[in-house]
Amino acid sequence: MTTLNQGQTKRVALIAVHGVGSPAKGETVRQVVELLQAESGDAVHYSPFSETPLHIPVEPVAPRGARSGDTQFSQQALGELDLTDEVRRYRTLKLSGTRTEDGIGSHHLDCYELYWEDFSSASSSMPRFLSELYQLMFHLASLGRKTVVQASDAGTSAALAVLSRLHRCVEAILPSAIPIGNFYLVPFLLAILPALLPGQAAPLAAALLWSTLAFAALYAMAYAAGRPALGWLALLPAAWLGMAIHERAIAAVALSLGLLLFGLALVWLGTRLLMSRYGETAMRRTCWASLAGALTLIALAWLMVEALRMLPPESTLAHDDAVTAYTYSVAATAFMLTFVTLSALWTVLALLLLLTCGLPFAARWMGLDAWQARAARTGRIGVMLSSTLFMITTLFLWSAIIHGLNQTALSAQVFTIPDRLDFGAGYAAVRLSSLADILFTASINGAGNLFLLACCGALLLAIAAVIPSAWFEAVPARADEDGDAERQRREKLWHWLDHARTPLWAAELVLCAGWLVLILDPLLGAYVARLGFDGSETWFHVAGGVLAAAIPATLFFRQHLPNVATAVMDILLDVSNWLRERPWPHNPRGRIMARYISLLRNILKPAHYDRLLIVCYSQGTVISADTLKLLKETDLLPELRNVELVLLTLGSPLRQLYAARFPHWYGWAEQADPAALGVTLWANGYRSGDYVGRALWDGGPLAQRPTAHGDHYDFCVGVGAHLHYFDRTARRVGREIDFLVSQALTVASVPTP
Repeated sequence: MTTLNQGQTKRVALIAVHGVGSPAKGETVRQVVELLQAESGDAVHYSPFSETPLHIPVEPVAPRGARSGDTQFSQQALGELDLTDEVRRYRTLKLSGTRTEDGIGSHHLDCYELYWEDFSSASSSMPRFLSELYQLMFHLASLGRKTVVQASDAGTSAALAVLSRLHRCVEAILPSAIPIGNFYLVPFLLAILPALLPGQAAPLAAALLWSTLAFAALYAMAYAAGRPALGWLALLPAAWLGMAIHERAIAAVALSLGLLLFGLALVWLGTRLLMSRYGETAMRRTCWASLAGALTLIALAWLMVEALRMLPPESTLAHDDAVTAYTYSVAATAFMLTFVTLSALWTVLALLLLLTCGLPFAARWMGLDAWQARAARTGRIGVMLSSTLFMITTLFLWSAIIHGLNQTALSAQVFTIPDRLDFGAGYAAVRLSSLADILFTASINGAGNLFLLACCGALLLAIAAVIPSAWFEAVPARADEDGDAERQRREKLWHWLDHARTPLWAAELVLCAGWLVLILDPLLGAYVARLGFDGSETWFHVAGGVLAAAIPATLFFRQHLPNVATAVMDILLDVSNWLRERPWPHNPRGRIMARYISLLRNILKPAHYDRLLIVCYSQGTVISADTLKLLKETDLLPELRNVELVLLTLGSPLRQLYAARFPHWYGWAEQADPAALGVTLWANGYRSGDYVGRALWDGGPLAQRPTAHGDHYDFCVGVGAHLHYFDRTARRVGREIDFLVSQALTVASVPTP
């Protein structure tokens, strides 16, 4: 293809793919057009762009023939995708205009947008958001385990094989056993709550609860049998059961048992939902969890028989009834035993974490190559972050619940619980407030306070690594400046970020030390008390509560935080969602790719474009690269062979994040080959302090577009960080897009700007 002759018109299609930041629909493509129009001058002129709304149907896609691991993942995500009505409809914009250059000719330019944030962002609903937050924490450990297992399967390292088994053990405890144990605390807590009700309210509440449960069960049976109309007849026995319970003196006990059954049903549903994210192996663990629930009920029945004779003759409960008091005491005992079991599981998990996190620090001694060492570190980061986030979030939630209970009249109620766990030393009567304090203090003791302090220290070290970049996120520098002073600023920011790995390594060591303190708590208890870090220190209780509360709060209100905090959290969510597997029918990767391929098919089907330019940023570069790589390997869209395909990536995490942390899938990005994506020319731009993605090849802080090259090049946009690639501070980006629009590309050479 040659340069345009005077009077000749070429048609160019441009696709803008956004990145982090949750932009509004249409915002990214309008920003690109504004950057292009800012390049209008004496010789070059862009006409006003007209907007046309588009309704693109998203059709099923079934690619075949994927060869590499990452494209096979994409192939399965597309093949098992369930295209709901919401997914099938994609509404976007087409902005059409003309570029005219004196003595050259004109280009007709159609600009489209691929918007994918609606398939990746966290929900604005608080219940769904909390569910997604829990899944995100579990998925970090799952990604770490998967990366280590893939590296182990691809190599012959015995040490890596041991590490992969340790990761499997961690995943068996962290995303399944501990969350299910937390679920089991709920029904026992519900069984105690009727003590808050006045005596006259308990019979009515019990009648309503049991009537509802009976009707729901009978209607579900009729519906399952294909006779939903008969299910309404269940109202009669349900009403009779409610009236019978209302007239009996055991209403408080019936309400407590009803709430217990309701809570166990919630446990079963929550367990099924949680385990559905982890495949068949996890579903088998669900069966074991159900068996554990059955054994729990048997243990409760035994406890009831054993404890009946140990009841005190009098009770201080509002309902002066031995059976009622006994029921509440059994529920309190079960709550205590479940809490103790969870503490034991956390101890086992901490031991596994020390082994899992300690071995990768000795990567050279273990004989691991560079890729295996990267995979091992990814596994360590995944399990540490997942376990730490889950632990402090769980402690915050339960501390909030216990604090709330202590503010009610229930805290003064007396319960009979085993004096010791061997059930042979008799029983003791304690207040609920005392029991709650005992249990929570056992979790947040001196070692727990030191652990929270280590978490704060690790967070501060991580922040210190990106302080200069954070400054430029808040106060962006213009990217069209040049000169010696500006070049020196580029180099200083570049070298600062190069050395940021030192505080990040230190943050990992501090976090590992925090887990080590938890393990050695029985040995360090006396020394911790001497240092003033024992459980009586309210300062560390407050610090831990603030830190734990900050995790869900910062994720939920991330749009109102400073730019760098918002970017980091969005990156974390985007990476997790892009690499998530289950549930396959609702996989974000499959949904985004199906939309992307349908947009490409809609653009290329008329076959009237000479050139297709994809301008993508941040996570959008990963989405574009994975989609183009899949299309190249499977030849799913042969129309791409008839158009000159050009790719411009900005702030791409392909090499700096994905290849470094997930080498089995993205090792190809170490030296990315445009031919593997079917791309004629691949240009990659970055700011010198971009903490997410900089050079893909051999660029540096002063890299410019070369005068001669093969089919790729790096260029530095200027001083700055990860945001502000499409705003008014990025005139350098506008010039690069204009250059790629205007030039008839050849592989051999590209004129200088």
